[in-house]
Amino acid sequence: MQKLAEGGGAEDPTQLSASYFEEAAEVQAKIGELVVRVLDIVEERVSEKKELYNSQNAIRMLLIVLRGVLERYQEQPVLLDPHLETLVALLLNPIRQTVHSPRGAEPRACAALHPLFVVLYVLCKVRGPKTVVKFFSHEAADLEPVLAHLLATPEDFGIWESRYILLLWLSLVVMIPFDLKTIDSSEGVGETETTGSLVDSIVEQGKLFLGYAGKEYEGAAILLTRLLTRRDTVESHLAPFLNWCTTQALEIHTNVTTKSVFLLRGILYALCTIYKLGPRASLLPTLPALIPLCNTLADGPAGKSNSLIKKLIVKLTQRVGLCFLKPKLAVWRYQRGSRSLAANLAKVAVSNNVGVLPGAQGGIGGTNGLGDAMEEEEDDVPEEIEDVIQIMLNGLRDKDTIVRWSAAKGVGRISGRLSQEFATEIVASVIALFQEDTLPPTEGSSAPNLVAVSDSTWHGACLAVAELSRRGLLMPEWLEQVVPWVSLALSFDIKRGSHSIGAHVRDAANYVCWSFFRAYDPTLLLPHISVLSRRLIVSATLDREVNVRRAASAAFQEGVGRLGGSGGVGGVPNGIDIVTIADYFSVGNRNGAVMEVAVALAERLEYRFDLIQHIADVMIIHWDPAMRVLASRALYKMAFVDLDFVLKSALPGLIPKACSSDLAVRHGACLALGEICLAWSQIRKGSEGGQEAVAANQVKAVWWTDDEMENFIQPITAIVPNYPQNLLDTFGGDSTRTALCRLVECLSNANWPSTYRENPVTSEYDEFILSWWTLVHSSLENRDETVQSSAAAAMASLANYCWPHSVPGHEQLLSAFVEKVTQKLRFAKADAGSSGVSKQAVGQPRFGGRLVQQQPGSLLLDRFPRRGYALATGFLPKGVLQVYGATLIQSLVTLVQAVEGGGEDAEARRNAVTSIVGVYEGLGVDGIVQVISKDLFQESMESLFVGMEDYSVDSRGDVGSWVRESCFKAWPVVLPLFSRVNAKSVIYLLPETSARAVKGLLRQSVEKIDRVRETAGVALHQVIELSFSKDLGLLLDLGLAESSRADLRKALDGSSTGDLNWLNTATVYPRMVSLLKIDELRQDLLLGLVVSVGGISESLVRYSTYSFTEFVNSLPTMKESATSKVHPSLESLISDFVSMFSRPAYIKDRISVSLIEVTDVLIGCGAVAKIVEDDMDGVNKLFDAVKREVFKCRDVKKLLAAIKVFIGMATLPGTGASQVRQKALTQLVIYLAHTYPRVRRASSEGLYVALTTGSEGEMDDYLDSMELIEDVLLTTDWDLPVAQLKEPRAKVAGYLNVKLPVPIATNTL
Repeated sequence: MQKLAEGGGAEDPTQLSASYFEEAAEVQAKIGELVVRVLDIVEERVSEKKELYNSQNAIRMLLIVLRGVLERYQEQPVLLDPHLETLVALLLNPIRQTVHSPRGAEPRACAALHPLFVVLYVLCKVRGPKTVVKFFSHEAADLEPVLAHLLATPEDFGIWESRYILLLWLSLVVMIPFDLKTIDSSEGVGETETTGSLVDSIVEQGKLFLGYAGKEYEGAAILLTRLLTRRDTVESHLAPFLNWCTTQALEIHTNVTTKSVFLLRGILYALCTIYKLGPRASLLPTLPALIPLCNTLADGPAGKSNSLIKKLIVKLTQRVGLCFLKPKLAVWRYQRGSRSLAANLAKVAVSNNVGVLPGAQGGIGGTNGLGDAMEEEEDDVPEEIEDVIQIMLNGLRDKDTIVRWSAAKGVGRISGRLSQEFATEIVASVIALFQEDTLPPTEGSSAPNLVAVSDSTWHGACLAVAELSRRGLLMPEWLEQVVPWVSLALSFDIKRGSHSIGAHVRDAANYVCWSFFRAYDPTLLLPHISVLSRRLIVSATLDREVNVRRAASAAFQEGVGRLGGSGGVGGVPNGIDIVTIADYFSVGNRNGAVMEVAVALAERLEYRFDLIQHIADVMIIHWDPAMRVLASRALYKMAFVDLDFVLKSALPGLIPKACSSDLAVRHGACLALGEICLAWSQIRKGSEGGQEAVAANQVKAVWWTDDEMENFIQPITAIVPNYPQNLLDTFGGDSTRTALCRLVECLSNANWPSTYRENPVTSEYDEFILSWWTLVHSSLENRDETVQSSAAAAMASLANYCWPHSVPGHEQLLSAFVEKVTQKLRFAKADAGSSGVSKQAVGQPRFGGRLVQQQPGSLLLDRFPRRGYALATGFLPKGVLQVYGATLIQSLVTLVQAVEGGGEDAEARRNAVTSIVGVYEGLGVDGIVQVISKDLFQESMESLFVGMEDYSVDSRGDVGSWVRESCFKAWPVVLPLFSRVNAKSVIYLLPETSARAVKGLLRQSVEKIDRVRETAGVALHQVIELSFSKDLGLLLDLGLAESSRADLRKALDGSSTGDLNWLNTATVYPRMVSLLKIDELRQDLLLGLVVSVGGISESLVRYSTYSFTEFVNSLPTMKESATSKVHPSLESLISDFVSMFSRPAYIKDRISVSLIEVTDVLIGCGAVAKIVEDDMDGVNKLFDAVKREVFKCRDVKKLLAAIKVFIGMATLPGTGASQVRQKALTQLVIYLAHTYPRVRRASSEGLYVALTTGSEGEMDDYLDSMELIEDVLLTTDWDLPVAQLKEPRAKVAGYLNVKLPVPIATNTL
């Protein structure tokens, strides 16, 4: 039962692949319990309101569990079949018993049985009503009782499941093989105008339920169909009902309302059901009136606006058309013979040897039906069929998918009952839909221009073609005309504004291909398989939408399975190998499909050119920027597959697109040009990197031909110098800059030809290099961070391109460059009072507080350049850093430690911290020893510690957290790097510095912000693991005791495997709080925990407070510690906590409220009470610390927190705490006349609580005056002005023997 109850919740993915109905026994037991409770209510065995409420609540819970379990089998409903009869019997038997009883016609019984109907409906929803209804009772005796029960059902929309199931039940009962008059109880007494016959009563109820908004209309339609198509009712009742339907539909057509639309939906659904299941002979006379009705409704307001109404109109038209035609199977249709893969392959091999196409003569074991068509009996086709076909064709153009799909199925069904001549005309009309609104091909293209076509029309045409081919109605001779259009549909993508349409068309085209492969003989498809397979591979790997990629993969797999494709045998060469690569799962991820699957398939020559061409022509100018970036990266890999084709086919078309006025075109072209040129250089060994590493001494100086220089290199070189400035400054300029920076980066990495590079002593740049630098510098000053990131990467590559080594001839250029960088990193110093930071704060780190304002006036203008250059500095190459590394580090350190004149720019500080690490990484061990002094290193480490304490806040929130996170990520890089430097016998990194870093990370690992806590925790785990790692060849000295490191490692165990989720406070805090036992870590860990325990997030406070109090309560007192030798003692922990009140102001101001709240937690958990007798001095210090913290304080939140502490202090037990209790009462009395009413109210309430809840002996001194004190506290309005409250306060002070402070007299002279 527990398993069943748990299963009723969220869906368990592991249960989707169940092999049997696992919970069958439990479900039956739950249904039995439900039946008992329902019958108790029905038979009124539960009378008291409380019992009734409990029973209804239990029923509600049972329904939740049963619904949850049964709905899990929605994807595997057949697993219920072995138990379905039992389940239905358990539910239906009590219903039938009640229905046949005298209570069956009572509304109360109907409402009480509703839970059983709900479970029956769930079974119908999961398994289908046709399957479930078969197990219903269908005796003649059930008819009138079930109808009576239905009539007695309350008109409550909440019990629609009951009405739906009852209608389904009636639809089964009315099929009994007896004349309904023989079981009609009203027949013996005679019909009246008010009652009517049984059939009339059912018909009237059916008409009523057709207008219901719920699923009752479906049950009513099935009931009316089964009733009115009986032999004994069809003649007398069918025609009147159809006339009623027509009349009502036309009335609704002229006056559409909300309710009438539901009735129209029910009428159309009922007509569709009748014309599907009714006898054709009886329906033929009614057909002529239906076609005009369908045309009228289709042109009406409901038929144009309501998708479901339109679908039902098309469906009804289809049913009417089928009723016009005799039900038969077209003998002329194409019939594929053998379905054996082995037989197909053998036949294909024979046909390949002989050189004939058996499919042209009827296929393998199949016929094209031409001879049979001549023998087919010609039937007269009514004129109305033309109207039916026209409605179907118009439905294929509809904007709603459900309408197009219904119309496509109608086209296929009706064509199957027509002669081949008429069916050929329908096929021609469907194919003509592809040609609607097509324009002549554009210049340089042979394919039609589809810019003006309707995607809905193409989607409907594809669905119709798929249906026709699947039914064998699309004869093989049509394939020549259809396949080119299907090939176009596979790549259908029309841009509309900032997006494109056509995914549904491509998906339908894949369905067409799937139908072709299933319907036609392999030899018939051999002339077309080359085109279709290439297009399917392109769609399966390069399409943006995952459903299209998977549909194409499935269609291709179907083709390989039907046509064969192993080695050189079969219709699809190497098809099986391709299917294993491009399977359902591999094409599911877009990046994997493009970068891995497509590249792997490009190794096959037959697919290579289509893949590369599609990337260069379609993907590279896609509306989605992510697709353009992915396409450029794919072209980089494709160049390694076939460089010649990329250079000859893709590259020439991309060069003129680089300056296109269309943002998508120029963005993708610039990205692609850069990637192709980089791959081109690496393949020709013109630069290092690529798929095969190239040694620096093997890099070729000339890796291009003369023709390539003229046709490719010179035009690409001229792109940036001649780039229109308006394209960089207008809308989309940021994206354009990003692409151009990537182009510059790639060309620089490719060692692009230049005079400057050929002459190592020149002091002048080429014109295009100057334009590159101009672009990079201007992009670094852009306000968009994405542009700055691209420009930073470009500057690193360009600097390495210009100064690969410290060449003397380049010193002047390099010096000018570094001077510009350091100038941009500087900030304008303002007066201490002008930037919103006090003079006392100058030189101090930024530890908290809200920034009053940012840079005034023009000083704001330099923040974006500062951010960009601070980010780019960390990417500079080693050649630059070896000369100016110390200068750059000094500038970055100054920026991180800045308070004024730009110091409030959190993004710049964050980037500076990242760049400090980047510079050290770029220099390496040898470069650090040569360039960086010990003092500069210590200063840079101090800047990281400053960044770890950055709690700056502005209108965006805690912006200092960005800086802190950047510092956290620095330590796992800096510590091992300088450990290697120390191994060079040059001591830079001191153990004290490492210990300070670890303690800082430990403090931040219990932060209140989830993101910050996770970053710090991961960094801490990496540092601890590095200290134990032997892979470095040295031991990282963290400056901690061995036992402390071991405890840290144990607490952090599971961080790398995911067992320790830093975002989950329930798992993090129990582990981290246990580290408070380590003396050298306690102070820093306490500082972090204080903020979390005193936080505001519910889950954070709950788990951090629980873990903290559990640890505190587990600590022994000093006396107990002396005997048990367990450390630390409770007194030492509280002493360390009290010392935190003496922290510097820039730290304490941020955590002062949290400190007071944690003090209240310590009092509340009983920790302070434990040390009252032994360490009263510590309790006094704790009280004095809180009192000092709120002295002259005007922060209401802090004052309210302090009042809770004073309340706790006033109730401390023991004689030793009398002095503290008196001082706490004094503070509470003083606050009775505080300036703020909230404080006065809280103080009066707290004083009352302290006096009334104190233990025996604590308040004995005030017992005589207790009633007087309570009277003053409870009767005084503490919201009155302070002047009026001084007298009541004085009374309370007198009763409590409290001395109020005397105001100091001021000299007014």
